[in-house]
Amino acid sequence: MKPSVMLICIDGMAAYYLPDPRCKMPNLRKLITKGAYVERMMSTYPSVTWPAHTTIVTGVFPQKHGVLGNGIADRSSRQLKEHYGDRFWTKEQVVRVPTLYDLAHEQGIKTAAICWPVTRGAGHIDFNIPEFYEQELFDSYATPLFWKEIKTLGLPVSSYGLWSKDHPRGMMQDWLTTEVVKHLIGKQKPGLILAHFLLADSFQHDYGTRSPEVFWALEYLDERLGQIIEKLKEEGRYDSTNLFVVSDHGFMDTHSAIHPNVLFQQQGWYDSVSPEQSRVLAVSNDGSGYIYVFDEEYKDELLAAIKKLLLATEGVAAVFENRHFSGLGLPNVKDHPHQADLIVEAGPGYLIQDAGGEDQAVSRQCAKKATHGYLPGNEQLKGVLIAHGPNIQPGHILSEGHIADIAPTIADILGIQLTDTDGKILRSMIKLEE
Repeated sequence: MKPSVMLICIDGMAAYYLPDPRCKMPNLRKLITKGAYVERMMSTYPSVTWPAHTTIVTGVFPQKHGVLGNGIADRSSRQLKEHYGDRFWTKEQVVRVPTLYDLAHEQGIKTAAICWPVTRGAGHIDFNIPEFYEQELFDSYATPLFWKEIKTLGLPVSSYGLWSKDHPRGMMQDWLTTEVVKHLIGKQKPGLILAHFLLADSFQHDYGTRSPEVFWALEYLDERLGQIIEKLKEEGRYDSTNLFVVSDHGFMDTHSAIHPNVLFQQQGWYDSVSPEQSRVLAVSNDGSGYIYVFDEEYKDELLAAIKKLLLATEGVAAVFENRHFSGLGLPNVKDHPHQADLIVEAGPGYLIQDAGGEDQAVSRQCAKKATHGYLPGNEQLKGVLIAHGPNIQPGHILSEGHIADIAPTIADILGIQLTDTDGKILRSMIKLEE
């Protein structure tokens, strides 16, 4: 049987969890003992879900693939827009390079993606349920015949929208995703399956890192992984499946929020009542924020004043200008309509919020108890990679990697050509052909 690949992302599972004895993940640890393990995987910048997942399936940084953050601004309307939830754009409108599933599909490999970000309208996914937060989008953009098929099984897919946007119901969404994946394994048998589990990310935002709730969530997700492994064994596909379990970023605890738009309103640059009249807008990516200047006539003066103002603000660690962006894996302003003019980086314990704050530029009313989005070199922001299967070298451990390495490595296993990548093939973890 031709080897296949299943790629599962446990959103937000930081590298520091697996060495912690409180983390009960026996199924994942069993894969480590019989497979390969990269102990720390660096994310993209900003280290948030939508650009990170796009890097995972393309092998390139946001500078090339074009998905720049969970949140960006639309310069024409001067309004916040989000990639988060794939509300505004299809995959073809925003992703500028080929993905793993594009190339696999072209080679005749059946493809599937369940709750994978930036897959709305992706024509090369044969069985697709994108990640949304509105039920009408699920109903409109899930692969029609596949959507109808899983409805006839009695699976409550009409609850996907409710469960996906309500954190306490996140466990139900991940259960439903597991059931859909099990059905795919048994009936459709794709050669490439992508699946995204959200519960650990949601619970860290709500309860903080290393909280009892998060350890419970990781144990719950390990049980889902165990069910998928059992289904592969039942169908006789376990020995021919290369199973990759990854995380897109880690997490840091927070205690305070920085509100740049409050600062800008105090200066007369931002209008909260009529944002379309604003000269300046901040958009949050949690640990970092994008700053857009719409006033072209006085742009240079505003950029200098904004940088000075932000650097004098409590909790701000750095302000990056256009000249820094390439080194951060981001495009220059002139090369992408969604690129910000400045990026503000929050220090440890702080996050950037584009709403709230009332008249406080820095508040202790933090919307999230933990988050990500910061520069990815911080050890707490690193994730993991575990791989097991017929093409994986058992017992192999690497200390460091980058999430951009995942796509080239999987492409090599599937025998497809993924060119001009920023990541590299992790050749030492691939078993040599006998």
